[in-house]
Amino acid sequence: MSNKVTCHGADGTTVMTYHALDDDSLTPAEIGWVLVVEGNPALTEPQALTAAEACGDLITMIDPEHARASIQVFTGGMIEALERRATAATGPDEAALRARADELRAELAQAAAMLPSG
Repeated sequence: MSNKVTCHGADGTTVMTYHALDDDSLTPAEIGWVLVVEGNPALTEPQALTAAEACGDLITMIDPEHARASIQVFTGGMIEALERRATAATGPDEAALRARADELRAELAQAAAMLPSG
């Protein structure tokens, strides 16, 4: 499943889409945030981002509370998907899934620390 947040650049032509990837067909390393930029010839390749990097970008473009909620909900969904898959896996697969879930938890904590509380 791919959830996303889309923002339009101030130039009127650049569109930035932050995809939260958590599909079961993805490897643990592929689960996470990916930025796709359209309308800017200098940025043609998708960019993998941490949750904190995505949050940092989003809070400059949209309401900080909406940015926080999006990062929290979508990254939480990634963690849940990894944990669900880890429960059904064994050996190295289980370890890789749980390790990626732990990485995402740390990224989520970094993102939360970027925003003022309350």
